[in-house]
Amino acid sequence: MTLKMIEAPNSQETEMMVLGCMLTGEEALHIAAQSLEEQNFYSDVHKTIFGVLKKAHHQNKPADVHLVCEELKRLDKLDKVGGPAYVVELAQYAGTSAYIEEYIDQLIDQTTRRNLYEIAANSSLKSTEEIRNSIVKKFDEAIRKKKSIDSLYRHLLDPTSEQEIIDEVRNTSPGIRVGMSIGNIDLELPGGAITITAGPTSHGKTTLLINLAIGVLNQNPNKSVYFFTYEESKASIVSLFLNTYVGKEISNNNRRSIESFFRNGNCKHIKEDSIQLFINDKRSFFTSLIDSGRLNIHYSEMTAEQLCQAIKYLQKNREDIGAVFIDYMQLLNLLDSGRLSRQEQLKHVCLMLKDCSVETGLPIVLGAQFNRQVTCEADLSPIYISEAGDIERIASLILGFWNRNFLGFSREGNKTKNGNTITEPRQEIYIEVLKGRKIGNGHSCILSFKGNEGKIDNTLANSISPKYCTPNPEKSLGRITK
Repeated sequence: MTLKMIEAPNSQETEMMVLGCMLTGEEALHIAAQSLEEQNFYSDVHKTIFGVLKKAHHQNKPADVHLVCEELKRLDKLDKVGGPAYVVELAQYAGTSAYIEEYIDQLIDQTTRRNLYEIAANSSLKSTEEIRNSIVKKFDEAIRKKKSIDSLYRHLLDPTSEQEIIDEVRNTSPGIRVGMSIGNIDLELPGGAITITAGPTSHGKTTLLINLAIGVLNQNPNKSVYFFTYEESKASIVSLFLNTYVGKEISNNNRRSIESFFRNGNCKHIKEDSIQLFINDKRSFFTSLIDSGRLNIHYSEMTAEQLCQAIKYLQKNREDIGAVFIDYMQLLNLLDSGRLSRQEQLKHVCLMLKDCSVETGLPIVLGAQFNRQVTCEADLSPIYISEAGDIERIASLILGFWNRNFLGFSREGNKTKNGNTITEPRQEIYIEVLKGRKIGNGHSCILSFKGNEGKIDNTLANSISPKYCTPNPEKSLGRITK
């Protein structure tokens, strides 16, 4: 009997064990996806199912029986693998995922023997040197695969050194000041963590982010800021930054007058007594912030994965980054969302950004939108962030705010946290720490909001609860020292 008449070495049972563990255990899914390739499976059916599982893992998607069947159905391969019944059978075949490493070793051994078998089966067509080289190559590949599990987890056996702690602390921003106080807290954006600023639609999410970014630049003259906008054009955001930088009323509609200046190159829409102020401040804005590279504004169409890669690239190539701002969270998308709900997509987006912030040590700040359940400032809660999922658990700091120009979206009007009703529009923003991993929850105050100038600061600093808010009008965040 010749070699070609003998079935190549394989173990259907081991292949089923591996796939079953992957279907029922997240850790097993991670280990197998990192250690194996489709070629490690002899059965074409198992190759197909493994390919779907590995793709799901690489895209940070869950991989259970239902989702795998749905993906196979989408690929028109569900019937070819034996239908849902066979996928269910695999899940019940899992045994214990504690032995996933042993199952993987068995598959790799089978793959090595199968490769050697194929070399031997075709040896009559090759020279001795070619056979020797092929065998060496296959053994080298097998050794590398077996080492892959060790490389993933060997570090868990090593004790933590003092130098590791020192390096990690030095790589993580201690937090960066923004020149703003909430209650009796001098606000800092935490390093190596996510901050979310959340407000209802049209309440000034972008304006608050701009003021915080300018605050970082004002308080930290040796730091730079990156601002990624997914909503408005780069030119629009630069105009808004310039407006806040100027911080004065230069016309009845500052934003339109600034955009007109850039379009037409003249100041005809700016008040005559404000023209020189605007010209001087514009020159200072571009010289000190834009041309110097301290303020970097980019309109982005990047996916969440690409954005994280970009942030990591920037952190490695610029030592002076103080914070990264993203406007805004609900506009971010995954590279391939598949059949995930929007809530699950945003959860994965935030997990990616959280991991990115930990790896880079940078403060990452996202604007976010509340859903329609927030009808007044009394409703502010992290669980009402639109399509939030478990986002409130991922963020280190969540700031909720309400623009008091709005009188609420219900018959009761704008009710405050203490139950009072505000009946007239006010140039104020109520802001509250909805989650503060380091500073605690519940700190709140009233910020002054000058909409035409795009300026938010602590000029008012009145307290909803005196226990948590101490007026401090000197802490302003809307102006760069020139």
